This record gives sequence, C-alpha cells and structure tokens, in this order.
Amino acid sequence: MKKAWLALLCLALTGCVRVGGSNPETRQEEPDETETVKQTMTCSSDAGSYEFEALGDQVKKSVQTENVSFEELGLDAGADQAKIGEAISRVLNDSYGSLKGVSTQGEVRDNHVELTISIDYAQADSQALIDAGLLEPGELDSQYVSLERTETELTSQGFACRAG
Repeated sequence: MKKAWLALLCLALTGCVRVGGSNPETRQEEPDETETVKQTMTCSSDAGSYEFEALGDQVKKSVQTENVSFEELGLDAGADQAKIGEAISRVLNDSYGSLKGVSTQGEVRDNHVELTISIDYAQADSQALIDAGLLEPGELDSQYVSLERTETELTSQGFACRAG
C-alpha cells in the first residue's frame, strides 16, 4: 500500500511540474531574428532623400530632406536672408509645428532651400502624419510603419533605395 501511495504521489508531483512549467499555448514565442535586426535604408531622387532606421521591418525613425525652390516658398530669388528665414519658419511651423514626434529645419543652399524633417515614430501619431502628407497609408502595416512597404512606395515614386 505504501508503494501505491508513493507512486500516486510521484505522479501527482510530476503533473504539478508539468502544469507549473511552460505551456506551449501560452508561451511567448521568441522573436524571429529578422524582427530584431537593426536596419538602415536610404532612398534618394533629384527632389530629395529619405533615411530610415528600423528594427526588423518596423521603422523607428526617419529623416526626409527635400529641396524647395524660393518660388515654392512664395519668395523672389533676390529676397534677403531675413525674409527667407521667416518664410522657412512659417512654412515649417504651419505644416508640421503641431505634430508630436516631428522636428524640422530649413537651410538656404545655393539657389534653393533644403528642408529636413525628422520623425520619431514612437512618439508620432500615424494618422496625423498621413494628414500632414508625411506618410502614405500604404506604408502602414497594422500598427507600425513598414520598411518594406515604404521602400515599395518610394520606389514606385522614382526613388532609388539601398540598404545599409
């Protein structure tokens, strides 16, 4: 009888270990290595360029550089530096000043203005970025900005993209 109780106790303890151990249905899967690899991608065209930092397919940050003519800012080519600086500030503040996670800068280069827009996607609101024209709806993959979809979108617009 003692042997039967001992066997029953061993079975009960073994069952407890299994129940208390990892359950394959509730166990979190290890992230795929491609989901945790840091990646960078640069896309460029005559109009400007994009630089992306991503973790796997999820874009974390981007920097967009765009060349804008003085005329697009509503300025004459012979405008003085103060007017150019005011116009740059006005355009950037009106367009992107209220967007969380977005920082902007404008700089005069030869016969145009170089606008730089940096986006931290962890802080930014995707819908606000779409509304401001900084993000195409096709670039979103569920709840994050997809590096792969962004590359496809930019390539279709004539940008040349390269990883690394």
